[in-house]
Amino acid sequence: MRFNNRTSIIFMEIRAYRIIAAIGLSACVGVALFFLLAPISVESANLWVPLKCPLHFLTGIHCPTCGLGRSIMSAAAGEWRLSVHYHPLGIPLLVSCIGWASLVWLAPQRWLAIQNWLSTHYQNHRPIYMIALVFYCIWGFGRWFV
Repeated sequence: MRFNNRTSIIFMEIRAYRIIAAIGLSACVGVALFFLLAPISVESANLWVPLKCPLHFLTGIHCPTCGLGRSIMSAAAGEWRLSVHYHPLGIPLLVSCIGWASLVWLAPQRWLAIQNWLSTHYQNHRPIYMIALVFYCIWGFGRWFV
């Protein structure tokens, strides 16, 4: 098998994805172990997180992703009800991130094929994604006022 420049670029791309996936999986496992082994709640751990929502900090208005970090931390800790309370998309996002990292780590060639399909699919359906993004923003801002 001859290796050309394109082949070496693909191998470097796969290696970079695998490193990112390993870091992501390690972070998920680390957060889960931290909350399982340490006698601490997600609310008190939230006090340690220095990053806060800049929109909420400057304007007092909650953005559509407010609560998502706490929701993911709660889901990693196994506190499902609290996770849904903070943000309904926390559990699906955590599961999809773990699934993505596992796919990249275990089957990188398959991930590259999916990535190519997603990029062409996005180009063909861009207006649908923009409409979905607008509805998500309306829902995200509106859920704090109900």
